[in-house]
Amino acid sequence: MDPTARPAGPTLDQDVVGSAISCSLMVRYAIASVVVFGLAVAVIAQVPVWGRCGGNGWTAGYRKETQADGHGRPTVEATGDSYTQSGFNMSLAKPNPQNPLGNPPVPGWTSSGGLNWAGFLVTQLNASVVYSYNLASGGATTDRALVAPSMSTALDLVDQVAFFKDTVGKRPAWVPWTAEDTLVGVWMGANDVGIAFNEPEDRVPPLLDKVVGSYFNQLQILHDAGLRNFVLLGVPPTQKTPLQLANSPKARAALAEAGRLYSDLVVRGLASFKAANADLSVAVFVDTAAPFNEALDHPTAYGAPNATCVNDNGFSCLWYDTYHPATQIHRLVALAVAKAVGRPWFTL
Repeated sequence: MDPTARPAGPTLDQDVVGSAISCSLMVRYAIASVVVFGLAVAVIAQVPVWGRCGGNGWTAGYRKETQADGHGRPTVEATGDSYTQSGFNMSLAKPNPQNPLGNPPVPGWTSSGGLNWAGFLVTQLNASVVYSYNLASGGATTDRALVAPSMSTALDLVDQVAFFKDTVGKRPAWVPWTAEDTLVGVWMGANDVGIAFNEPEDRVPPLLDKVVGSYFNQLQILHDAGLRNFVLLGVPPTQKTPLQLANSPKARAALAEAGRLYSDLVVRGLASFKAANADLSVAVFVDTAAPFNEALDHPTAYGAPNATCVNDNGFSCLWYDTYHPATQIHRLVALAVAKAVGRPWFTL
């Protein structure tokens, strides 16, 4: 099954068509190569690079540059769920100078009402030319054999990695990535945690331990396929979503604890992954709770009247719907990733 083929009909953790909120209405955007299961970033010689825009709403215009001749094609491979998915279909148009996402049109089919974190990285925070090959699947869990997705159409991390190996992993002519210039980005766990925390309390830690074990098995597969640069995003604080705020304090505390445990296990697993693979160049963890909390603690600074309002226009509230963050939170997540990874992929 092709994880890049968009499932029919939005559900709780499935991406919906985002409105065309963008930098100068996305008249121009930066060029790069990103695989979002993944996220792939590629440098292309002598093509225009469209610069970042500033301010809430990103309507301040754009800046044009010309990229010097380069010999590598920095690429980002990312995996994820609806917080990452852009609606990319591998069988349709590939990323190109007119649309760095390939398909659909920028900002893609996102759950933010505009650009999501991966979109911000490749259109506003890219240090050079970046294309996005997005393999993320709405509703995904890490390993359906351990935590089944709520939707049968969701492709888990295991599926996404297998699809990568069968497509981009074979280094086709349209994405000639190398170990040196390819970055893997993984944002998983929100759905695992959202489902697993309903288990009896004593079953959650061993279950998530197995889940994160499978997570790193997939990373090892990617390493063995030739990838050497990884950025791993922690579980977002979904207990603070409007949906979860309607639940009891006890339920929210259990969800928060499950999220912290998943993220802690990823941090520990990353240390072991680095120890087992001395040839890694980039291997970093990004705490996504920090950017979420920044916006939720200061909503008016990010154009929202409060921390709980919902609006599918993507910019006048912090939430696109009761579970998915809107563009300003995604922008803060992207900034955290760009800061952690830096060049040659991203710049602030």
